[in-house]
Amino acid sequence: MQGLTNFTEDMISRGLKPSTRVISFTEVKADHELAAKLEVEAGTAIFELERVRLADRLPMAYEKLYIPKDHALDLTEEIAVSAIHDYVEKKFGLKIQHGRQVIEAAIAQKKEAEMLGVAEASPVLLIERRSTLETNQPFAVVKSVYRADRYTFKINLERLS
Repeated sequence: MQGLTNFTEDMISRGLKPSTRVISFTEVKADHELAAKLEVEAGTAIFELERVRLADRLPMAYEKLYIPKDHALDLTEEIAVSAIHDYVEKKFGLKIQHGRQVIEAAIAQKKEAEMLGVAEASPVLLIERRSTLETNQPFAVVKSVYRADRYTFKINLERLS
């Protein structure tokens, strides 16, 4: 990890071919927890995108992505198959500047296991990321479950003086 990248960029840097399978794409109202994370009012219209991210055609991650509708008014399921961050930056001129990511060990729940092609209760990496725009306004929240047998994090660290 050396910067803010999206799934597509990450997989390409690992020498893998990324692709996406959309499970569902819906408009929902933000509950209180999600509204707080996105810094919007509860009940605000947001897109909820559920998808499986693949690397070399094998499941790598199952994710749910939440974006306020105001950030991507014309987002469609066809666009959701690609890198949404790239689309929003090019189409609307929104610059995604910062991300905060929390990574923890977990076990695959039934649906996650089905989507990832692993046994229920298999070890997984649970990752939640909140991306913010250069204006410090939250852009999106994504909750991802990565196969622990296929995905590792490599972090370059430098000693602070």
